[in-house]
Amino acid sequence: NLFEDTSEMISLYQAMDNIRNRYGNTAIRRVSTLGTRIRNGGSPFQGNLTA
Repeated sequence: NLFEDTSEMISLYQAMDNIRNRYGNTAIRRVSTLGTRIRNGGSPFQGNLTA
């Protein structure tokens, strides 16, 4: 099924959750956000970013 998560993807999600729990929500981000600072844990979808 196209929408079922494989065991590899589930393991990846769990590892990402562990890293975020240990180092904070911004420890893992998409590469497209590397040049952008997030202020106060804001969301890029709510306009809380600064350049």
